[in-house]
Amino acid sequence: MSAFNSIFANKNSNKYSFLDKAYDILNSGPGNSIEQISVEYRKLAKELHPDKNKELEADSEGFTEIQKLNVCYDLMKDSELREKYDNWLRSSLVIPFVTWMNLPPAAQSLHWSKPDTTKWLKEGTEDVELKPSKDKIVLPVQVGKSAIDQFRNYEI
Repeated sequence: MSAFNSIFANKNSNKYSFLDKAYDILNSGPGNSIEQISVEYRKLAKELHPDKNKELEADSEGFTEIQKLNVCYDLMKDSELREKYDNWLRSSLVIPFVTWMNLPPAAQSLHWSKPDTTKWLKEGTEDVELKPSKDKIVLPVQVGKSAIDQFRNYEI
């Protein structure tokens, strides 16, 4: 987290607004493991590396795509920061992530936030309809004993 102290201490949080889309930049999602994110990162880093792509230009804040990719990957590698990022993302807050991280810990409490109920389905997939089971569960009751006595004696 120490590498991000300077980012979070920066009063110009708009400079790092790309962090709000860290998963998109890494072609990943909150459900991906760090191994899956690493694979995507390596693939994108090869495409965006300045040695392979001489035409890269910096955006209005002075960041190239590879720099954004590196910062986002560093965020995801830090498990504590990633957990905070995921919490911020789930909260659907309107403030940028860097601004939220600059708030005192008490202000970062999200116990009141509504959980995200969005389905994480890929395009083209259909909802699966759940049907009740037609099978009936039959408990083996011994003849001569009541079912309650057998239940109390852990026989069924």
